[in-house]
Amino acid sequence: MTLPDLGYGNGFVLEHLRPHLSDGSITGLDIAPAVLSAAQQRLHGTATPCRWIEGSADDLSMLGDAAFDRVMANYMIHYVPDLNRCFAEVRRVLRPGGIFQLTTDRTDSMLEMYEVHFAALMQMGAPKDLFRATPKGRLSLANGAPTLQTHFAQVRTAAWQDQLRFTDPGPFMRFYEVGHNHCCASSEPDDRLDEDFFRELRDRVRAQVQQAIDATGYFAVTKYTGSFLCS
Repeated sequence: MTLPDLGYGNGFVLEHLRPHLSDGSITGLDIAPAVLSAAQQRLHGTATPCRWIEGSADDLSMLGDAAFDRVMANYMIHYVPDLNRCFAEVRRVLRPGGIFQLTTDRTDSMLEMYEVHFAALMQMGAPKDLFRATPKGRLSLANGAPTLQTHFAQVRTAAWQDQLRFTDPGPFMRFYEVGHNHCCASSEPDDRLDEDFFRELRDRVRAQVQQAIDATGYFAVTKYTGSFLCS
């Protein structure tokens, strides 16, 4: 099977898929060159041929027509500038009968994390324009099907709900800081956001999480997520 991963990040998903692609090939595309080395390290030594491309998911001109059995995009579609162009390009590079798997969230997914994040910002008096949640509303699990149906004959939705329960603030803080870049705040290019600012932000978020753990025994983060399967 030939598989491009659009927005492969650090290669975490590809690492887990690798055993199932021993007879195929992987093409990873991401707009951030800094993640390339992390992905290469994760897949180092694999017998599966890997090709790494720096670029945006709405321009797949470097990929041939009808070249792939599957196309995968996980939790990244809200960053793509031109969604319709992206989906048209995916349709072009898929072989007949191929499947595009697009995984994303509902807009209310992980709401508890965003609530403590924005509460901390309000306590700090931070300018509201600096910090915004990831723009999931552009295309989410709730509203994505009609847009996808303009490009694909069949669009199926597989949705699920999960909940993370943190009994210690440490693992949550790693989830918040590293996994989600302070709810995307540390992805904002702004000179006002120095390390002192983020240190205070983390301290205030941690205090809220600890308060919830003290009260109930855990801090819950509820995830509403799923995949569109398009063909």
